[in-house]
Amino acid sequence: MRHFIINKPVGLVVNRAESVSGLTVQDWIEQRQGEIFFQYDDKLFRQRSGFCHRLDKETSGCLVIAKNPEALRYYLKLFKARKLTKEYVALVHGRVEPTEGTVVLPSETEPI
Repeated sequence: MRHFIINKPVGLVVNRAESVSGLTVQDWIEQRQGEIFFQYDDKLFRQRSGFCHRLDKETSGCLVIAKNPEALRYYLKLFKARKLTKEYVALVHGRVEPTEGTVVLPSETEPI
């Protein structure tokens, strides 16, 4: 297996930052899998700690983490080519019309 997937809960930050206090998913991964990550000299892999994408603090969901530099580059390429996609479900309060639908956001090249 070239990756593992975790279910990140709401409220948990993925990457360390100066503005973040408390443990992050990055801390947790490195504490438990450090020997995997630190055996590679690959700069991108070490900077990302294997994370193939990110989820915001207030978003829960599956997070794909590569176990080696080759796997990281493979998954980054798939995400970039949109061969892997992320799908979100929103919970709302109140009456929403219409009752079903899909939100389609403009691509990065289209004006907003």
